[in-house]
Amino acid sequence: MKKILLLTLSLVVFAFSSGMAGIVNKEDARKVAINAYYEKVNQYDQGISFTDVIVTYEHTTNHNGIPAYYAFDFTAGGFMIISADDAYDPIIGYSFKGDYPKGEHAYVYSSYMQGFVDQIAYIRENNIQPDEAIASDWKHLLTDEISGLNTFRDPKDVDPLLTSTWNQDSPYNLMCPEDGGGSGGHVYVGCVATAMSAIMHYYRYPINGTGDHCYTPGNLSYGVQCADFENTYYEWNGMMDDINSRNPMPIAELGYHCAVSVNMNFGPDGSGSYSFIVPNRLNAFWRYNNSVYLEKSSYSLTSWIAILKGDIDIDRPLYYSGSSTSGGHAFVCDGYQGDNFHFNFGWSGYGNGYYSLNDVGGFYMGQACVKSFYPSDPAYPYFASGLEVITQTSGQFTDGSGPIEDYQANTDASWLIDPQNAEDSITDITIYFVEFDLGSGDFLRIYDGETTSAPMLGEYTGSTLPSQLTSTGNKLLITLNTDGSGHGTGFKAEFFSDFPTYCAGIVELTDPVGTFDDGSGSFHYAPGATCMFRIEPAYANTITVHFNYFETEEGKDFVKVFNGNTQLGTFSGDDIPGPFVCDEGFVFITFSSNSLNNYPGWEVTYEIDNVGVEEQEAFTQLDIFPNPATDALNVNFNLDNTQTVEIRLVNVTGEAIYNNVLSNVTGQINNRIDVSNFAKGIYILNISGAEGSVNKKVIIK
Repeated sequence: MKKILLLTLSLVVFAFSSGMAGIVNKEDARKVAINAYYEKVNQYDQGISFTDVIVTYEHTTNHNGIPAYYAFDFTAGGFMIISADDAYDPIIGYSFKGDYPKGEHAYVYSSYMQGFVDQIAYIRENNIQPDEAIASDWKHLLTDEISGLNTFRDPKDVDPLLTSTWNQDSPYNLMCPEDGGGSGGHVYVGCVATAMSAIMHYYRYPINGTGDHCYTPGNLSYGVQCADFENTYYEWNGMMDDINSRNPMPIAELGYHCAVSVNMNFGPDGSGSYSFIVPNRLNAFWRYNNSVYLEKSSYSLTSWIAILKGDIDIDRPLYYSGSSTSGGHAFVCDGYQGDNFHFNFGWSGYGNGYYSLNDVGGFYMGQACVKSFYPSDPAYPYFASGLEVITQTSGQFTDGSGPIEDYQANTDASWLIDPQNAEDSITDITIYFVEFDLGSGDFLRIYDGETTSAPMLGEYTGSTLPSQLTSTGNKLLITLNTDGSGHGTGFKAEFFSDFPTYCAGIVELTDPVGTFDDGSGSFHYAPGATCMFRIEPAYANTITVHFNYFETEEGKDFVKVFNGNTQLGTFSGDDIPGPFVCDEGFVFITFSSNSLNNYPGWEVTYEIDNVGVEEQEAFTQLDIFPNPATDALNVNFNLDNTQTVEIRLVNVTGEAIYNNVLSNVTGQINNRIDVSNFAKGIYILNISGAEGSVNKKVIIK
């Protein structure tokens, strides 16, 4: 994501102060962070004692060699971002979950935190002094008197409305144009599209879009990009709060369509568009007809805060954007604590937290929002009724009342999760709940099968989240039955399927002939597989390897073939490799698939055809006739020394269809095999004893 074009986060930013402005050192910033964390976690989250507020990580961001802000992580979870200038409000942003972004996430996050750095630079360049309110806040949070901190519960808050933590990199970008320089070989979805799609997922709307749209991005090599909104039925039941790599396409499709709708300027380092066109496209393609684009510069801070809270208070998240000297970003504003607003940045949860909206001393950060972003269909929400069959291998489903309404009285609805199909074999299904609120007398039941006659795994009511459950088979039935009195907000559940392990470790193959595949049989192989096959029949000099069929994801999933230690080739796609005649005594075949997509796979048949020196010495005067055989196969040979000999006839699957053990024999051996009832085809005759082994190909006609 490196530079994700467009609208950078105006995160951060409180007010300024009067008196002598000065640089805040790290020791004072740490004290402020500890006191502020203790205060706010008790005001808005679960209570914590002061002695449990422990800093685990510290970070300093400089501007022109001088600290601009500090960040601190805490053992209890979350972080505090503290201003390094006392003309700015002490607290820039905070969260009670996660850590301050580090590594590659820090690179992205810092580009959007640049808006705060710009403000600090503006303060210093213009010698802006702290006002009384800012000075008072600093004094309050620098205290050593813990009893003076305000830890009383503050009712002025709305928890984050979105439960999703989406991103714009791989695999969210799977439907975007290919580019080797991008994440996972594709360009980024773009922050504008990610913010739009996250809010649409919140509503699970629309069922399908309106019309279609095509355009050509600035990079002409990507070609014309098109989306047929009207004929696309979005797979909301396949979209989880965090993308599942086994089922990424429902989210990837929605993100790509949002990108096309705003003429996304795709790129491998970041993709961008303009926020002001979002309401027009929501109306034209998605039936969100009430959305309005507003710029913060047109309102007082008090009015702006009132606008945002007005939507959030009625459970409507807002599309939000901001810019700085390093670019711009679009994200979602979906909650608040006091006058600090919760931002979901679209970086898989990194950096999500509460931030101020203040512009300092006339500094303009280009903040804007899209308000009234909610479905305009008068029939929405689409309350659940009857049976709905869900065939996704992972996903999310709800009672159908949407995030704003309560479910209906006298509801009788059920959901059958049935993901087994011709491509995917399912071992079991795990279900857990993200949200749950049922009135007394209303019940949700989960059955370990496809009907209510299957064993019931659980029965639930009230507002306690049910525990995670796993089925014993590949179907799971959920029912919701409500009476005519009580009501609640309903539920949101997620599920994922477990798959057999088709391919893992090293498989040793020592039969003289055999057939094997990637392990998936008639199903598609699994993503993320790595396995190896070593073909090494005893005394083999020549091994012939044939691929019977071959289809893997081209350029992503690979089969390698080795003649001994010499690699013969790397193969991917649907061209059948070989055949290969290998003379090193053993063949090594490796298979690896990436974490996305699955294909039919491949199958190999191998055979050996040789009699080495040791075999000739062990079994002299060897005569096998007739070959090809129809009714009987004669196997004659001479043994110079007394020994036990085993004669086997093995088919191409490695199964011994004939086996005869001759104990303590010597001299001339004449063995007759009745083959009249054997299937026509190629077989390997294996003769083994204490002094050696011999393998010969025979044909039954």
